Amino acid sequence: MITYQFPPDNGSIQRVLNFIKYLPTNGWTPIVLTHRTEKNKCEVIDREFLSRGIDVQRAGMALNFSKSIVKKINEAEGNYAQETRNNLCKISLLRKTKKLLKFISNLVVFPDPFVWWIPFALLRAVKIIRKEEVGTVYIVTPPHSSSIIGLCLSKIFTVKVVIDFRDPWANDIDIIMPTGFHRCSHRITERLVARSSDAIVTTTNFHSNYFREKVLHNSASKVHTITNGFDLLNFKPNCLDQNDLFTITYAGNFDLTRTATSFLKGVSNVNSKYPEIFRKHSIKFFGNFNINIEEEINALGLSEIVKQYGLIKYENVIDEISNASVLLLIVHNDLNTPKFCIPAKLFEYMATGRPILAVAPRGEATEIIDRFNLGESFDHADIIGIEQSIIKSYELFETGNLQTKPRDPEILKKYDRKELTKDLAQIFNSLNN
Repeated sequence: MITYQFPPDNGSIQRVLNFIKYLPTNGWTPIVLTHRTEKNKCEVIDREFLSRGIDVQRAGMALNFSKSIVKKINEAEGNYAQETRNNLCKISLLRKTKKLLKFISNLVVFPDPFVWWIPFALLRAVKIIRKEEVGTVYIVTPPHSSSIIGLCLSKIFTVKVVIDFRDPWANDIDIIMPTGFHRCSHRITERLVARSSDAIVTTTNFHSNYFREKVLHNSASKVHTITNGFDLLNFKPNCLDQNDLFTITYAGNFDLTRTATSFLKGVSNVNSKYPEIFRKHSIKFFGNFNINIEEEINALGLSEIVKQYGLIKYENVIDEISNASVLLLIVHNDLNTPKFCIPAKLFEYMATGRPILAVAPRGEATEIIDRFNLGESFDHADIIGIEQSIIKSYELFETGNLQTKPRDPEILKKYDRKELTKDLAQIFNSLNN
């Protein structure tokens, strides 16, 4: 199993961790290859995995210079934002510098800044395959540069290569492609990687259809959909009672097209009409601290109501969403991404049984919400609908009727990580029969 994203990193690692957890009970024990990072943390983590029979090997790390510089700029930007207005010029300059760095990085580094990890990972992968007589290689992306390792290994060995595209690649709006040459290069590389693999796994049916129709015209049968899901062992038994305080909780990050603007405007409208609804920090955002969101919160006068808590431990996030009154889901606001995008957090929201308020264009995520009656969905432009949904939820809360739904047996069967891991094991089995 080759995956760049792995503990002690945060981010989208639950899919990988749960496959590692449940694959051994399905006849497959992974050897994990990931990147080297903070030594002290790695040693503790790797020993813990080894005690469970999982060998974690680390090789090199991506030299993402621009990312480290941007991180420092973000920290400086946050410090300036909390000081006087005299720092507005400094903040503006920092943001322009950040944009320039990102543009230069996207212009000269292909396919992503993690490409520098490829030679380290490839050399270690060759060594592991020869020593352990590995027959199947499973690669998790993004970063999409990791999939190039699979392309190389398929040329060197007769191993079966399975690539898991957690996110889209050549048609992902969040991947900046500064020129037509870059767009063409991404599509060509994606096609080479996909065609050299023995199986492709995606997280949505729409993305699977993209590979079948646009990329793998003659090999459509090797494309499989395994959605994200939830591990019930991380969740307490359903508590059907509501809590004492009306809270709305969001777990996830924000970016250029996934913003809280519409939701915050709806909250501002509600607060101006019914100030009794919200208490201090009764709206909670968990994820990377976003300076743009903070500025919107302050501009709308919501700093006493809405608070960004930044990144916290996964276990604590589960507790927070399990105890919320309403769970906020925000999907990208563009023409293409919602068709592909089912935020991984949606499945964990499902496991809590709490009602969902989704700010999302029509797509796969809203189809799931509608299918299982998980809550309400509104387009980013529908601020009035968002406002009315908040008021309705509060009225139900006040009368004691905003309760958690019992877990749907169909949801448990379809999205439990144990069941999803069986699907992955079946793909491995079919390639090795």
